[in-house]
Formats: sequence, structure tokens, C-alpha cells
Amino acid sequence: KEIKLEFSKSIKHHLEGRQWHASQRFSHEDDGSLILTMNVGLSPELITWISGWQEEVKVLKPLKLRKMLITHLKNTLKLYS
Repeated sequence: KEIKLEFSKSIKHHLEGRQWHASQRFSHEDDGSLILTMNVGLSPELITWISGWQEEVKVLKPLKLRKMLITHLKNTLKLYS
């Protein structure tokens, strides 16, 4: 699946110049944020990697990945309720 993630400008220096996946492409937004697009499988490992960036990343597409991440975060919150 093609995924598109938006990273905040405050951490884009951690991503630029790094090879996360062979299919990756970066683009810069006018507000300074960084868009990472790549073609990968939707897996638990991907969810863990994305959630590790916490509030510094937003899943732009696909919607299925966004829903998977929301479920993951809700289940994590249940551990602390």
C-alpha cells in the first residue's frame, strides 16, 4: 500500500537523509513539515514505528492505516485506565 505520513518540522532532521524503505520519497511542505511517502505492507511493525514518533507524525493515507493506528492507541490507553 502507498502510505503518506506528515512529520512536524521540529523532527524532520531525524528523517532527512535516512533510508527507511527503498520506495520512500520525501517532499517539503510550505509550513516546514516533511511528507514521507512509501509503498509498504500494513503491519504491526509499521504501527509500532509510526506510534514511536508520537505527536510528531500524522497518517495522511491510507484511511485503513489511520484506523489501525487509532485502534492501537486506544488499546494502549486501556492499559493505563
